[in-house]
Amino acid sequence: MKIIIVILSIFLVGLLIQNDKMKQQIQECKSEFWKLSELLSIEKNDKKNDQQIRQLLKRYITSEKSEISLITVESIKKKKLIKNDFMPNLCPIEGDYAISQKYSKKHPAVDYAAPTGTPVIAAASGVIISIYEDEYFGKSILVNHFDYITFYAHLSEIFATKNEFVKKGQQIAKIGNTGFSSAPHLHFEIIKDGKSIELITDDKLEILEY
Repeated sequence: MKIIIVILSIFLVGLLIQNDKMKQQIQECKSEFWKLSELLSIEKNDKKNDQQIRQLLKRYITSEKSEISLITVESIKKKKLIKNDFMPNLCPIEGDYAISQKYSKKHPAVDYAAPTGTPVIAAASGVIISIYEDEYFGKSILVNHFDYITFYAHLSEIFATKNEFVKKGQQIAKIGNTGFSSAPHLHFEIIKDGKSIELITDDKLEILEY
C-alpha cells in the first residue's frame, strides 16, 4: 500500500511539474507572438515609420553632418562615428552585472543579471517605437536604429516615451523583475529583418551575422 501511495505521489508531482512547464511554454508563445505582431505592424507601416523616424533623426544627423562637409581625415572619422552611433554595440547595462543566460537558438537573447534599479541604457541611438507590458516579458521597450531593432524586457521603470529619439548610452529604463522572471535581470535582444541575431557580450557587443 505504501509503495502505491509513493508511486502515485511521484506521478502527481510529475504531472504538476509538466503542467507548470506547459503553462510557461504557452505564455512564452503568447509573448513571442505579441512581439512578432508588433514587429510585423512596424514592417507594414514601414513607409510611415521611416518618414517619422527620419524626421526625428534629421535634426541630429544634419547637425552632425554640417561639421563634416569637407573631405578630410577628421570628416571621415566623424562619418564613422555617426554610423557607429546607430550600431547597437554598446552594453545596455550601466554598472556591475553578470550574464545569467547567453544567446542560444532556444533563447535568442542575452540576460544581464543585476540589482533592481540598475540603469538600462540605449545600445545605440534610435527612436522608441513601442512601450508595452505583458505577463511574460513584463515592462518592455522596442527601439528602432534603422537597420536594427533592440528589445529590452523585465524592466521596473521606463523613462522614455514612444516616438522619442534617444542617444546611444542614454538611460531609458531600470532593471526589474516584471513578467515571468525569477530574479532581477534585463532580457536584451537585437533584431534584424524580423529575426533575432546572435551577439557576443562584452563592454562592447559583437554582433554575429551569417
